[in-house]
This record gives sequence, C-alpha cells and structure tokens, in this order.
Amino acid sequence: MRRFRLTATAVALAAGMILQLGCGDDDKIMAPDLTVLEIISVTPEPDKINVARNTGIQVVFSAAIDTNSVDSTSLVCEPALAGAFEIVYDTLRFLPFAPLEYATNYTVSVATSIRSRSGDSLVEPYVFWFSTASSHVLNVPADIPTIRLAMQLAGVGDTVLVAPGTYYEKYIPLVSGVTLLSETGQADCVTIDAQGPGKVLVASHVDGTALVKGFTLTGAVAASMYGGSVWLLYSAPKFVNCNFVDNRDGAGAAICCRFDCSPSLFNCLIAGNTGRNGPGILLDYDCNITLDHCTIRDNIATNYGGGIYALRNSTAVIRNCTFYGNSAQYGVAICLNGGDVFLYNSIIAGSIQGDALACGGCTIDGTEIQCTDIYGNAGGDWVGAIEGLRHLNGNLSSDPLFIDAENGDLRLRSNSPCAPANNGCGVLIGSQPVAP
Repeated sequence: MRRFRLTATAVALAAGMILQLGCGDDDKIMAPDLTVLEIISVTPEPDKINVARNTGIQVVFSAAIDTNSVDSTSLVCEPALAGAFEIVYDTLRFLPFAPLEYATNYTVSVATSIRSRSGDSLVEPYVFWFSTASSHVLNVPADIPTIRLAMQLAGVGDTVLVAPGTYYEKYIPLVSGVTLLSETGQADCVTIDAQGPGKVLVASHVDGTALVKGFTLTGAVAASMYGGSVWLLYSAPKFVNCNFVDNRDGAGAAICCRFDCSPSLFNCLIAGNTGRNGPGILLDYDCNITLDHCTIRDNIATNYGGGIYALRNSTAVIRNCTFYGNSAQYGVAICLNGGDVFLYNSIIAGSIQGDALACGGCTIDGTEIQCTDIYGNAGGDWVGAIEGLRHLNGNLSSDPLFIDAENGDLRLRSNSPCAPANNGCGVLIGSQPVAP
C-alpha cells in the first residue's frame, strides 16, 4: 500500500514556521496550508503479478472526489485501455470494456488534475504497475487427476485439456473465462459419465466466456424434479461439438436451464434422453438458447416437449437443426408454455407420437418459422398454432430423404428437397450436409 505524503518543504512547514524574505528589512512569518489529497489504496496492488484478465482498476482517495475533475487524462494506462470511469464518493474505478491482455505489464498513472470536493489535489502524479497472468493449460490426467479438480483450480484464461477416454465424474463446475477442451475437440474423444443420480456439468452465474468443446455427457439421472447432464442457473456458456446422450428422469434430462440463462450450442447432438418434460432441453424463467447445426433425435417425454420445452418467458432460436424421432404427448420437437421460438432452415420429421410443435396459449406468426420442413410426425405436421404457415416464407412439408434415418444417418440425399439446389430458399435445411 502506498500513500501520498507531504513534500520535503511541506514537512519542514509542518515542523514549525518558515522564514520568507520580503522586500523590506522585516521578516514575515507565514503559516503553511497543510491540506492535501492522498491516495489510500489502489487495486491491483502495486507490483502485483498474475492479475486476472477481468480485473478493473480502482483508486481510493482520502476525501470525496469532484466528479467534474475526472476526464480521460485523469487515469492513464500503458498499454492503452478502452473503458469507462465510475466514481463513488472517495473511490475512482476504471472498468475496461474488454479483458486485459495475457502476460502484459501495465503502468497506471493517476494525474494531479483530480481534485477533492473541497478543491484539494495530489502533490504529484502517482504511478504504479502490475502484470497479468499468462494463460495456463491444465492437463487431465497428466497434471491433475480429475476434470472436476482441474476446473476448480483453473482461472480466467486457462484451458483444461482432457486426454481421450471415459471419466466417471459428476458436478464438474464451469467457470467464466475457462475453456474445457478435449484433446481432439470432437465429441467422441472424451466421455464423462455420471453413472447415476447427479449432474455432469454445473454452472451458476457463469458468463459467455465459458466454453465446453468436444465431450460426450451421459449417464445423469435426476436426483430431484429437475434433471440435467448440464445444469445451468443464471449462466451463458457455449458448447461446441458436444453430445448429450442417454440421460434420464426429471425435467431437462440432457440440459436444464433455469433463471435468466443464455447458453449456445453449435454442432451438438442431443439424443436418447428421457423424462417428464423437455428431456432434450428445458428452458424455464427468462431463459434464451441458441441452437445452430444441432441434431435432436430420439428423445422421449411423457408430457411436454420431447426436444425442447420452453416456458415462463423463455425463447429458443434455432438455425439449421434437425429434429427426428422424438416423442411427447404435446410438442414432439418443441413445446411452448409462455415461451417463444424462432425456427429457421430446420427439419422436424419422423416423430413417433405427438404434434410437431405445441404452443399453449400463444400465437406464432409467419416471421418466426422460415425455410423449415415439417413432415411425417405422428400427431400432425403444420397443425395447431402453426397451421397456415406451411406455404409461407419457404416452408414445406416434404420427405427430407435422409440417407438412413433408422440407423442414425440423417445426411441428405442429393435429390432431397432440403438440399440447397432443390428448395425455394436456396439454403441447406437441417443440420446435416448432402451426402456425396
């Protein structure tokens, strides 16, 4: 900790009085003005190393700050940072718009132009430095025996890299700013099996800087009314190249999102999950999910939403996804109960029970479903809330002509109406490419 002190001259003044020479023969005795603004503390601490990249800069003064005295020159960083100032009484905070760079030395200068509300200022500029942490790779199991322990030890900017194999673990925490990565980045590289009651991955108040790439998550059995091989609260992680398969019981057996969650999934498989409601994905209380090039198949709900169940002001945005062979009493692919959906360039087909999309007490207009093929669902295709949308905005109801749907090959034949060359939208419809 470092404080501003009086200059040497001021210290001499404080010891007594100073003799100043005047124009005449008489000496004049003057009392000094000892009022001065000091810095009580700074964050990060001076000379601190391995500072987290999401750190802001804070300066605490000895008196309340005059907000009019603070501008872009009041606190200067080198290398330069873009951000915003925040002043709370005696505290000046600088909040960078983006994370700091890895392994970088930052010098911070606090200017004398900053004044207290009574007009006092610093005697001289205050300068300190700190350095950010280098990114680390935590290898499992070479360095750390379990994925869970590695994630508990990881910090912002770190990567937990997992060697190929099957790991029998549960309740692995996701962390903001940390990447959980399999060695190849593909789902068949690493399997994490919960082996019964419990959840595989859990997150609370984790932001969109958390990334999971290249895992198969399986074997989770709901220990309460809510399931989830992935269990999210107030969180927004990203999942890439992940499989969520063979999880069961509760609501949201594969992925359970509650209370203001905004996860995203790219190139993921959600298959073979079972439960009461939304065994594929449950969205509850102001949750929003984005699905891009995902396959949702063979999920079975005893009640609502075999693929997705969205309720209480939750929304699913779906692009280039394929729903196949799902089952539910209401909404084999998607069931809305106070929720909403935006469905683009997607397929809903081959469901064994229930209507394709159910919407309890809501309406869906023509802009919310575009270039989508709904075909061959046991309880009906373009029925209920989506009746009348079949021929709007490039929508259709035609056999997608999968290569071998019964054996899980949902790639398209060259003459499929979902191939870009064969539909009015001129785009690929569904998650899988046209087979060569």
